[in-house]
Amino acid sequence: LSETAYNAIQSFHSDSAVSFAVFLHHLPDPTVPHPPEVLLQAMQDALATIMAVQKSHGVTGTSLLNFVVSDGSSVIAVRFVSPAHESPASLYYAEGEAFARRLPEKDLVLGAATPPRPPTPPSSSPLSAQAAKEGAYDLAFSAQGPRVAFVASEPITASNSDWVAVPKNFGLIITREKGGFLNILRAPLVTTPGPLSSPLLGLPFYGGVNGVNGVNGDGGNA
Repeated sequence: LSETAYNAIQSFHSDSAVSFAVFLHHLPDPTVPHPPEVLLQAMQDALATIMAVQKSHGVTGTSLLNFVVSDGSSVIAVRFVSPAHESPASLYYAEGEAFARRLPEKDLVLGAATPPRPPTPPSSSPLSAQAAKEGAYDLAFSAQGPRVAFVASEPITASNSDWVAVPKNFGLIITREKGGFLNILRAPLVTTPGPLSSPLLGLPFYGGVNGVNGVNGDGGNA
């Protein structure tokens, strides 16, 4: 590890902390802001380093590596599994115009702004049942584009149709454009370290549906 990356970590007692240090090591300079393509490249190089270390030590088990990093302006989330033929840990994202509390019907005022649409009936799974109990908040949608986005291990609202699974061994790139709208792209991960290319690494990107702080390495909510 570079001295800057090593000194940035207060404790190496968790796999997430070690992974974050490896990510910082692959940034050109961890102390300055970087465009999202540089953050994504550093994440891909970190994954490649982890796999190389595993190989050098004869580790052949399945690695489930879901990471989320943010510099306050961009969010990079990856859903990765090695070997590639194995099933990854779950990772979802959702986007909308707003995330607002759903008011009881008795509290709605005639002529007031239309509240977020009611959620679709949840499935019978325990996770959906729990979301239904806690799902007093809903995503609202607008034709103009999304202004909020969530990344989580599992859907956290009662409407499962709001959520999209991040494809296996893909990265998710969330940036805020002019006017406050979000741009959400998906890109297949290339975990072989190499020089940066432009723009956005020259990778094929896929738009979202409906129109650097920390790493989460255990598939939890971020």
